[in-house]
Amino acid sequence: MAAQRWPEQFALGISAAVTGCVRALTEPVLRAAFIKSAVQLLLWSLGLIALVHLVVLPLEWTLSWLLPQAWIDASLRALRLALTSGIPFMLVTTCRYVQVELFETAFFAGLAQRDAALAAKIRSREAIYWDWEYVRHAAVVAGQQLLFGLVFVLISPVFGALIPLARFGYKIRRMERLFWVPIFLGFCLPSTRPMSLRAVQTWVNARELSRELYDPVIARLKSVDAGQQAPSSAWHTHRSDAARLGFSMVASALLQVPVVGPLTWFVVFVAAGLHAPELVNLSAFKLLQD
Repeated sequence: MAAQRWPEQFALGISAAVTGCVRALTEPVLRAAFIKSAVQLLLWSLGLIALVHLVVLPLEWTLSWLLPQAWIDASLRALRLALTSGIPFMLVTTCRYVQVELFETAFFAGLAQRDAALAAKIRSREAIYWDWEYVRHAAVVAGQQLLFGLVFVLISPVFGALIPLARFGYKIRRMERLFWVPIFLGFCLPSTRPMSLRAVQTWVNARELSRELYDPVIARLKSVDAGQQAPSSAWHTHRSDAARLGFSMVASALLQVPVVGPLTWFVVFVAAGLHAPELVNLSAFKLLQD
């Protein structure tokens, strides 16, 4: 896409995400693909959250007679709130890796609304989620984070207050200028720093989601015969990165909603399937013989 069209494509991605999520929630055929699993996970989440409160609240009340309230707020209360927001996310994350088919069903239900034959053809291929390429990529990312964390710890005593600014600059180094200029300026001001950090976190999550939402397609590209397809990395060719980022920004924002946010994984997977023909390259599967 031409550079001058980047904002337009980004806006189209946002529009696609919103309309896709609305359709996923309002159309019975699409909703039926995930509602049972989503409700079950929600009930499990609420049950575990209630259990945490039943255990921790009496402990907070008892210790408040013996310890300073500031210590209670900084430890037990913070733990209770962290678990309240973290339990749904942990459950959904576990299901995404243990029961991949739950989210694949949602994705292909969306794609089937656009092209049922293509959705069936893609899903019939073997999905390869775990391979050496994936493991190597995860190891490299983890190694980079550890290395830079160690470097920042070692040089902090020398450069002091410049370290947070340097770390922030490194984190946003791949941001589009449309984002990083106002966000970096906002980070420099104490009053707007929390907002800038939240915006960066949303952007970082969106960058990851722009690939993860299409794992059902990418995992199957790896199993297509080499002579019949482009490399698996070609899933994004001839499609707009800006549109995928706009789409993923909406998904990233939805996932941050307390308690029920992680359950929107189902909704955004349906929406991703609905708009897959515009956002990712499916031509390798269209060339396959039935």
